[in-house]
Amino acid sequence: MSHPEQGPGVGTPRLYSLEIAGHPIPNVMGEELYRKAKGKIAEILGIKPEKMRDEKIFIESEENGGLGADSLDMVEIVMAIEELYEEEGVGIKLPIPDEEAELIGRVGHIRDHFNVRMAAEENPQILELWKRQRKEEIAAYQAQQQS
Repeated sequence: MSHPEQGPGVGTPRLYSLEIAGHPIPNVMGEELYRKAKGKIAEILGIKPEKMRDEKIFIESEENGGLGADSLDMVEIVMAIEELYEEEGVGIKLPIPDEEAELIGRVGHIRDHFNVRMAAEENPQILELWKRQRKEEIAAYQAQQQS
């Protein structure tokens, strides 16, 4: 469950990235780092950065409103994010495990994953809860696509 924007203006920083099992996860990524991550991803996919909206699904075809990435693109995306985190010295343990990388399906999940990993430094259970929640969301999405 996403929390509302902080303040009345669109595009103002959000206080929380998401909520997991009743735990609000603070949005600590920062807009500059998120913008850089989206820029790197747009470069990999050969698209304009403006298309990198939170709700966009990476592997969904462009005709269906996604970004048209394939599995090789996703490997490159995760590697680019790891490189960015290392360059910025953000304090996330690298590399990002495959089990977590596979759960990044939408652009907004980049921010969510970062915030969850940071919150997990204080409460490791948060990461496990996020993984379970994402797996449930993926199963629901796949069931919806098949019906």
